[in-house]
Amino acid sequence: MRESSFTDYLIEKPLTLVYWNVSQPFEGFTQSFEDTEIKKISSVEEVDYWLKVGEVRNILIATSDKDKIKEFRVFWDKLFPEKRREIFVILITDGVHTIDPVETFVYSVNLLININDLEYFSQLYRKSQKYWEQFYKNYKRVLAKVMEEI
Repeated sequence: MRESSFTDYLIEKPLTLVYWNVSQPFEGFTQSFEDTEIKKISSVEEVDYWLKVGEVRNILIATSDKDKIKEFRVFWDKLFPEKRREIFVILITDGVHTIDPVETFVYSVNLLININDLEYFSQLYRKSQKYWEQFYKNYKRVLAKVMEEI
């Protein structure tokens, strides 16, 4: 478990949580998340911590470890649907077909990328982010209106 620090509460940007356990270096992908504060994580418990401390916008999991993928999946499947809808989840792994809709659904993520397709990460992220925003636009608009009336 991560040790709590008061400085964690001072972060003003939304967060991108990154579990990176593949041979390619993560540093080449940071420009896609420049509007967020990037925090490297090493466990599901850290995701839970950051959800309590800040606004988590993205969770990026890059690993070939199927047990670790399952551990993260079980965690985000237990999130309240309202909270899960606010988080864009990206899974990078092997043995999957990039952006395959059925596999993306099965893994319960917003973007699924085969590790061999990482060169297209920026384009895939940008396009899928736009699709996701469009998909939830009306939901968020109605929810904001309802919250105004409460």
